[in-house]
Amino acid sequence: METSPPTTSTIDAARQFDMLRDCLFRVGRVMENVEDLDQLLLTIIEECKTLLNCESASIALHDPEKGDLAFTVASGGSDKIKQWRMAMGQGIVGQVAVNREPIISNDPRGDKRWFTGVDESTGFVSRNLAAAPITRNEELIGVLEVLNRPGEEGFGEDDLILLQIFADHVGIALETERLIQAKQQSERLATFGVALADIGHNVKNILMRLQFPTKLIEQAADNGDWKLFRGAWPTLQRATDEISSLVHDMLNYSRAHEPETCETDVIGLLDEIVESYRPNAQSKSVVLETQWETPALTWPLDPKVLKYGLTNLVGNAIEAIAEHGGAKVTVGVQLKKDGDEMHISIADDGPGMPPEIQKRVFDPFFSTKKSKGTGLGLANVKKGVEEHGGRVLLETEPRVGSTFTLVFPKTP
Repeated sequence: METSPPTTSTIDAARQFDMLRDCLFRVGRVMENVEDLDQLLLTIIEECKTLLNCESASIALHDPEKGDLAFTVASGGSDKIKQWRMAMGQGIVGQVAVNREPIISNDPRGDKRWFTGVDESTGFVSRNLAAAPITRNEELIGVLEVLNRPGEEGFGEDDLILLQIFADHVGIALETERLIQAKQQSERLATFGVALADIGHNVKNILMRLQFPTKLIEQAADNGDWKLFRGAWPTLQRATDEISSLVHDMLNYSRAHEPETCETDVIGLLDEIVESYRPNAQSKSVVLETQWETPALTWPLDPKVLKYGLTNLVGNAIEAIAEHGGAKVTVGVQLKKDGDEMHISIADDGPGMPPEIQKRVFDPFFSTKKSKGTGLGLANVKKGVEEHGGRVLLETEPRVGSTFTLVFPKTP
């Protein structure tokens, strides 16, 4: 029995299926390994662009609070599109968002639904377009749009099916990210539940230390004894400072924080912190040194996060040497990866850390200082650096010393 040779349309369909399979395989691998959501979405829409052979692709995410759509990620065309927000129902993208149905427009300039403002402001020329809703569990997440397929025919119904497949993958990626964020928040709150007894113990100790100076101050006020008042006041102030520090650290750890990034004078800030600790170091016979590769360095970061991290790490290093031996703490700055990463190191020649402490040093509420610390200092240092897209490294060896390194990427 003779078989008919495959037609051109059959070959094209098979080739397109193979391309779809390969694209989805690559997207799946990226979804497993990429932690940066924007990079993941950009990878998805670039694969979509390749498969549909179009000039531009973008994602407009739904903002439930403002009730509109914001273009968040774009590939090809003008980057100015990311400055645009569209009202629900405005243009073809807004229509897709309202009706939750994909749309093709191969003649947008003759389409009454089309919004001309984006092309006019960006200088981009839309010759044809297709858009599909991004939904998850019947909830609108956004719209995936592709533009300018070569040829007179533009986009077809088969293209719309492929576009919806990619829109569904975007929805899965965004829902996964949301679940991860919720899980992390839940874990932070669960950590507070487990550590509640420790927190209560710390607060109880502080309150007990408050009772004695409070009674002395009451007695001084009744008798007009200012000498007694001045003697009791520092103890009262230290106890209230401890409570303030504990509450601040708990709040800082419990909630996500968007760094207030600006071009920061890193060397100036480090000099300020080091000089503030120099008297304390000298009183404990600890040498405090600095090693700058350059006399001036600015970097995009939140100066409050850097100041908090350096204050904790330098203070901890001085205390470790004073209590357990050693002579020197060194604060250094280096640029790595062709200037794309800044490494700030705090090294000491103290006792180092045994393995059991190394494993827990960044755990919340873990402290070797007993009643002197909240156990949240290093946990908040790590959290603040990671919110910049960076990381905290620890190298330690018993009887040799420890080095903490804060790694800040050039692009947060």
